[in-house]
Amino acid sequence: MILGIPLWTLASLHAVLGLTGLVAGCLMLVAMMGSHAAPRIAALFLSTTAIVAATGLLLPAPPAVPSAGPGHALAVACLIVLVPTALAHYVHHFAGAWRGIYVAGSTALLLLNTFTAARQLVKRIEFFDPLLGTPIEATLYTLVLIGPLALGALAAAYFRPS
Repeated sequence: MILGIPLWTLASLHAVLGLTGLVAGCLMLVAMMGSHAAPRIAALFLSTTAIVAATGLLLPAPPAVPSAGPGHALAVACLIVLVPTALAHYVHHFAGAWRGIYVAGSTALLLLNTFTAARQLVKRIEFFDPLLGTPIEATLYTLVLIGPLALGALAAAYFRPS
């Protein structure tokens, strides 16, 4: 139990919100390629990312890890990146350099979310067990991260909200 919520329920909520944020982040970057700010999708992406990071900090580290695990580090990184990204959107409304900060922050958040999802899948699917700790595992993550990087690069090139 964490905050009165069964661990399984919290972990399930964390996973569902994480996948929701992943899809919303992709849709948001695609909308940005057409110079659309997509405020509802952005709100969904940023809020689910914040909630997933917060719940990730609540979840216990794996038994083999003595204190905070790599998931906790990724959650803290997300929260750090989230602050200027949200400020760029909601306070500065993409003015001047804040447009680039917003695109870079959104791309970084999507990269962190994508890496986390890929890592969780690789750890939980037996098929990948022989690949753990090999260069093939690193290559797999690199291939998975090309998608968000490409979306971010295109969004940076074309995002000019009015």
